[in-house]
Amino acid sequence: MRTAYAKARYESQMESPHEYFRYTAVLDQRTRPSHAKLHGTVLPKNDPFWDTNYPPNGWNCRCKVQVLTKRELERKGITPLADSSMLKNVADKDFAYNPGRVDKIEQIYEQKLSKFSTTNGSASKIFISNVLAKTKDFNHQRDLYVWQRGLDNAVDELLIKKNVKSPINAFVIGKLNKDIANKASKGLGIDIQEDSIAGDKHGILHIREDRKGIYGQDLRIEEIRQIVKVLDDKNTPVSIDTKNKNIIFWFDDKKDSSKINKVVIDLNYKLKKFGLTNYMVSAGKVNKADNFNKYTKIR
Repeated sequence: MRTAYAKARYESQMESPHEYFRYTAVLDQRTRPSHAKLHGTVLPKNDPFWDTNYPPNGWNCRCKVQVLTKRELERKGITPLADSSMLKNVADKDFAYNPGRVDKIEQIYEQKLSKFSTTNGSASKIFISNVLAKTKDFNHQRDLYVWQRGLDNAVDELLIKKNVKSPINAFVIGKLNKDIANKASKGLGIDIQEDSIAGDKHGILHIREDRKGIYGQDLRIEEIRQIVKVLDDKNTPVSIDTKNKNIIFWFDDKKDSSKINKVVIDLNYKLKKFGLTNYMVSAGKVNKADNFNKYTKIR
């Protein structure tokens, strides 16, 4: 499970705008000396060193990787290594690979299981069905982890630290399921070309308290952090806005029953430095009585 989390963490870090990885070890008596020696080592995140030494690097290894931008390194006075040619590999034999770069491992796993499933025995078919279901659930949980990390990072940098110069660009926060996509396509007369839902720096700054709060429409920080879960939840109410040709996801304001929160998604949106996606153009708080029933409900 620790390796699975490392895979999700690696994918999130590689999608971030940060250019460098910094190896961090827990400096106590339980940490392997070879791991402790690497503490503080900074290399470009695409350096081959990380192909075999991205933590965990052994059983019960607690080491991690911190992501940093070039500007952060300069501010902290940290000089990165030009390359890893002078470094020794520290990973144990069974861990000498990067869990985040085991490309298509789930597909390979499924193919091998599918061959096994040609057996006529009903017991084997039940076994295969259960294993594939667990594999799909793992993939989904991994996606949720990566999406939540991307959103949390944006909230922390832009809304809490108010670091508007943060190099955050675009990040995925969810996917449209087929049922919602089909109903929205039919109701809006739009051929939805992508299932991804993305946010970006501009969108997060658009919903900040000192802007939306003027109109009493700002979401609380903890509500903004819920957006990934709201988009993924099969019980979330969803409507289409036939005038603006977009989709609206709704969730309750737990502190004010007269209000309801909405997340507005523009479809087939060409996002700079990301490509074609569905885009969270806005999110905010509105009066429940005046707004919830004025749109066409599709779930």
